[in-house]
Amino acid sequence: QVEETTTYQQDAEEKFTVEKRTKDKDLAKQGRQLEIASKTCVEVYERELVLVEEARVRAHAELDTVVEADNAAIAEMMKLVEELQKTHEVQSSKHSSDEVAAGALVEEASVT
Repeated sequence: QVEETTTYQQDAEEKFTVEKRTKDKDLAKQGRQLEIASKTCVEVYERELVLVEEARVRAHAELDTVVEADNAAIAEMMKLVEELQKTHEVQSSKHSSDEVAAGALVEEASVT
């Protein structure tokens, strides 16, 4: 009976050892898979980060172009406003001199 117990113990130990090796191999395999997945995630993240940065740079360049166009349009509007003011001043001046001339004619006519 001692021999049977020893054989049973040896079988149990052997079975335990085989199961432990199998679990160790599975864990090692899972560890490698996780490491590969982690590296892949980091690589994808880095590529996405580069794409986002490139998009940000393009957006800023487009915004700069829009701002430049807006500034040019504002400058053009300011020139038109200045021209309009000058035209208005010339017309006002002419109108005033026409009124003075008309007043002089009225005065001359009333004297005669």
